[in-house]
Amino acid sequence: MHPYSIDTNARQTVYSLLAIIAFVIPGFVASDRVTHLVGDKLSYPFGVGATFGVLFLLFDHVFWKWLQFILHIPNLNGTWTAKGISSYEDPATGKPMEFVMEYKIKQTFTRIEISGETDKSTSRSTMASLEIDHAVPIFRYAFENTPRNMSDAELQRHPGLIELRLNSVAKMTGDYFSGKHRLRYGELIFTKA
Repeated sequence: MHPYSIDTNARQTVYSLLAIIAFVIPGFVASDRVTHLVGDKLSYPFGVGATFGVLFLLFDHVFWKWLQFILHIPNLNGTWTAKGISSYEDPATGKPMEFVMEYKIKQTFTRIEISGETDKSTSRSTMASLEIDHAVPIFRYAFENTPRNMSDAELQRHPGLIELRLNSVAKMTGDYFSGKHRLRYGELIFTKA
């Protein structure tokens, strides 16, 4: 997984609130046993740091999903089916090539990974962003596509970009561009399984 960017102050607000909570909690649960082991001067900073770490991990993996109505960061976790149409024309028919891919999106409050798979190749995201401060949120990510060993000789490893509009919690539509050598582009419709 890798970090992803957002265009709101949601993360700064969350980090500030977690820091305040982490600063307050150790004072309420101060223990003579902890103070006795590490001393007065070390127990409180240790308690604040450990509390912040635990709160952050819980928020990053669990609590952010429950607070989507406040944060407005869409939860994209799950399996998606992408139907696409490519600028590449099928040599047999002379028509634009249509394809279907299965994507798995794994997301936390701070990190994300998008992985896709077809019978010929796999792809994995390398960076991503969510622009949620818009009438229709935009999800963009860059990917690296790797052909399977037994795929066509023409299919080479290549980078690409995808831009999707989040139409609903279960549907995204948009465009893609892949590789400077391939110069392929097309349209995609993502539907959540």
